[in-house]
Parts: sequence; structure tokens; C-alpha cells
Amino acid sequence: MSVAQRFTTEFVDYEDRLRVSSELPNNQVVVLWLTRRLLDRLVSHLAGMLERETAQAPEPELQQAFAQQAAATTHQQQSEAQQQAPVTPERAQSVSEWLVYEVDLTQAQQGVSLRFRGRQPEQVVELGMPALLLRQWLGIVHGQYRRAQWPMEAWPQWMNEGQVTTIGPGDAGVFH
Repeated sequence: MSVAQRFTTEFVDYEDRLRVSSELPNNQVVVLWLTRRLLDRLVSHLAGMLERETAQAPEPELQQAFAQQAAATTHQQQSEAQQQAPVTPERAQSVSEWLVYEVDLTQAQQGVSLRFRGRQPEQVVELGMPALLLRQWLGIVHGQYRRAQWPMEAWPQWMNEGQVTTIGPGDAGVFH
């Protein structure tokens, strides 16, 4: 199993799916392809994890919307302060590419671990995300859904109504 050091998420029009380019040690890149069908299920689970944090709070949807907006603002500020090139296969020494067939989610106090699995047993990449990074990534994926003009039914109300996305139509999400 490989653990990503940073990754870029973007919608690829001609593929009609999301590409997550994950940078691994030794200048290796693994390109993960995620279908909308798989993402719909993943988004539902991840949003549910975040919603459980505020389930007992007064006005939980409002608190979720505020937390999401704060994460988006923090991501935008970090991106402006740390200008780094996106992870791309063209710059890598070694590249592998595959369709994600399943995702294992592990929730911990520090956040969540997403283990993306392909068809072959060796096709496994893990992305570890603390809660703030998870919110930022969900904001990016939400923006890519809008860019793709995909249906938004999988997203919780607090994401769709607030439209907290901070990325433009040509932007991709980069995490370090």
C-alpha cells in the first residue's frame, strides 16, 4: 500500500470522471479515476461522518455550513500563501493509473483515512485527512461536481445551499 504525500483532484471532461493524481515517495504518481456513481456513495458517507460531529448541537446544518465555509476560506488562504504546482503525471518519474473499484473508510480522532482500491491487489493508495483537510477536499469535489454539471442529490443540503466552493471552473484542488 502506498500513502500519498499530496494530491490533486480535478474533473476530466472527456473521461466524465474525477482524476486524483497522488504523489508518492520517489517522484512516483498514481492516477486514480473515480466515477460519479462511486463518488456519490463516498460523499454521502463522508458528509455523514461530519454531520455526526454536530448532531447534538443546536442548528446542526447551520454549524456544518459555517465549518465548511471556514475550511474553504482556510484552503484559499493556504493556496495563495503556498503556490505549488499541481500533481501531474507528466512531471513524475514513474506513473501508474487505474480505476477505483472500492474505497475503505477509517475514521479516527485525527480525521479519516481513505484507502482507494483498484481491481488488482497491489492497486491501493491511502489518503489520510484530518477533519479540516476532509472539509477542504469535499469543497473541491463539490466544485468539480458543479463543473461537471453532475446531479447534486448526493450532497447534503448544507453544502448545496451555501455554495461554499472557492475554486473556479479551471482550478483543481491540490493538497500537500
